Amino acid sequence: MNQIKSLFTIGLLSILSTSCFADNSDSLLTIWNNETAKELDRLEAIDNYLKLTNASLPPDSVIFQAKKMELFARANQSQKHIGMSLFYMGSGFLKKGAFKKAITSFNKSLMFFIQIEDESKI
Repeated sequence: MNQIKSLFTIGLLSILSTSCFADNSDSLLTIWNNETAKELDRLEAIDNYLKLTNASLPPDSVIFQAKKMELFARANQSQKHIGMSLFYMGSGFLKKGAFKKAITSFNKSLMFFIQIEDESKI
C-alpha cells in the first residue's frame, strides 16, 4: 500500500511540476514577444526561457531562439546577453552533433565573458 501511495505522490508531483514549468516558460515567451516591454526585461525573459527549456527543446529551436536573442542583444549592446546567446547556440549545435559549430560558439561566448570580466561564466 505504501508503494502505491509513493507512486501516486511521485506521479502527481511530476504532473504538477510539468504544469508549472510550462506556465513559466509560456510567461517568459510572452514577455520576450512583447515588443512594448523594456529591452532588458525581454532579454532576461529569453535568457531564462532558454535556461529552462534548453534540454527539452529540439536543437534547431534552441539555435533559432538563440540567434534571435543574439540579434536583439547586439541591437541593445548587451554584452552579457550576446555571450549567453552564443552559449545557447553552442548548446544547440552540440545537441545536433555539429561539433565544430558548437566549439566555435562556445569559444565566442567565452571571449565575451572574458571581455566583460564576468568570472561566473568563465
